[in-house]
Amino acid sequence: MPMLQKLCCWDNKLTSLEGLNAPMLQELDCSFNQIVRLDFYNNINLRKIYCNDNQLTAIESLHYQQDLTFLDCSNNSLNDVFVGNNSNLEGLYTSNNQLTYIDVSSNLKLTELKANQNLMTSLNVKNGNNTNFTEFTALNNPNLTCVFVDNYTWSMKNWPNIDATSNFVENEAACNSLSVSE
Repeated sequence: MPMLQKLCCWDNKLTSLEGLNAPMLQELDCSFNQIVRLDFYNNINLRKIYCNDNQLTAIESLHYQQDLTFLDCSNNSLNDVFVGNNSNLEGLYTSNNQLTYIDVSSNLKLTELKANQNLMTSLNVKNGNNTNFTEFTALNNPNLTCVFVDNYTWSMKNWPNIDATSNFVENEAACNSLSVSE
C-alpha cells in the first residue's frame, strides 16, 4: 500500500490496524470500529484522522504527524492525547474520553476544539489564536476549574460553552486565586 492516500474503513468491527504501512496516507477514517490502539509511526503524511467511536486507550506516534490538520478521537477511552508537536492542527475533537488535561497552547492554527465530557482538571487553550476560533466547547467536565485563554474578557463574551464551575483565566496566578481555603 505504498501509494495509498485515503483509507475509509469505518463501521466494520475492526479491532486493529496494526502494521498499516502507508507512508503516503493523508486521510484515515476508521471510526465506529472496536480498535483499542493506533500507532501512526509509518504514516508520517497524515493530514486528517477520524478515529472516533472506537475503544481506543492509546494513540501512538502523533508527534510525527507534522501535516496533521484535523483529529477526531471522540467517544473512546483515551487518558492522554498529546498534540503539542502538531503545529498545523486546526481542529481537535476529544469529547467523551477520560482525558484529565489538554494543552493546545502550541497549536497556533487551532480554530476548533470540542472537549466535552472528560475528566479534565485543566485545559490550556492559550495559543495566541483564540479570536479565530469558530468552535469551542468544554462542557460536562465537572473537575475543570481553570481554562487558560488568551483574553479573559473576549472568552467570557464569545465562548459560552463551559460549565458553571469552570473559569477562564489568563495565567496561573488567576487560577490559584480561585482556590478556596478552609
